[in-house]
Amino acid sequence: MSKIAGSSFSISVRGHISHAELPMLRGMDLMCKYSYEIGSDWVVAAGLEEGFSQRCTSGTEEFVFNLPMDCTFKSTNPSGWPRIVIELIGQDNFNQDQPRGFCWALVPPIPGSRKIKTAIYLPQASSKMQALSHWFTGNAVNFTDPKIIARSNGREMTRVQSVGYITIQFDVTASGLSKFGYDFGNNT
Repeated sequence: MSKIAGSSFSISVRGHISHAELPMLRGMDLMCKYSYEIGSDWVVAAGLEEGFSQRCTSGTEEFVFNLPMDCTFKSTNPSGWPRIVIELIGQDNFNQDQPRGFCWALVPPIPGSRKIKTAIYLPQASSKMQALSHWFTGNAVNFTDPKIIARSNGREMTRVQSVGYITIQFDVTASGLSKFGYDFGNNT
């Protein structure tokens, strides 16, 4: 163990948030925002930890974002492996930004190129009274911290409704993992 004291391994995440299939949001203007949730042993070594897309409109159920991602993380412990959290934002009838969907995905732990399709969901009111209150105020049910969906604690009682799917293209490279005894073999 003395050979690896003070050293770390790194994971570089590149790629893009490609597109979303959202039948319930056809014809709406949407923006896509992403950020990463990482464990306490992890640090961002380079790149952007969050990003925001342009506003996009679609007459069909497919919204194309092509939002690039480029971030490098360092750690000495795989616990708390990076997870990407995605939030879709659209305007309501009063031109106020409202949440239109959330999702998260684990950054692939094996280096290489991977395309992931994950479900997008929207939080729902926990009671009829709360739903009525949100309807009168015109505010959608929202998370105080969207990253909670990628954590293991605090999300078990959240009601959600599925609104579609999003496709993410990951290109992951890793260095220094062999010093810690991790071997992924042939990554083809």
